[in-house]
Amino acid sequence: MNRTSVLGQPFFLVAGFSIWAVGFLALYALLSVGCAYGWNEIAVVGSVSLLRLQLVAVFIVSLAACAGVVAALVARRRGGSRASERFLAILALQASLAALVATFFTFAGVLTLSICD
Repeated sequence: MNRTSVLGQPFFLVAGFSIWAVGFLALYALLSVGCAYGWNEIAVVGSVSLLRLQLVAVFIVSLAACAGVVAALVARRRGGSRASERFLAILALQASLAALVATFFTFAGVLTLSICD
């Protein structure tokens, strides 16, 4: 099995939204734990709290992971000799792009919204 055929596997159809789901779970859990333990009151850099810094880090890591999946699919999307492999690669790329946009719009609130109120 070569690299191109691996990218045509059904796994890549859900890779982007799987990353989104893990990121969402991590943000939600981190927010709950951070508020319970008062991490929002610990200033790390200027007026930025420890909790905000951690939430932003999860946001950036989730975006980077989704962007990595998109980049890998774009770099190899022309591979595959069979029509079914090309079709799966196109669907995987579109789903990953949708997941990247969803990740940005869903998680961007950690940059500006209030926490632990």
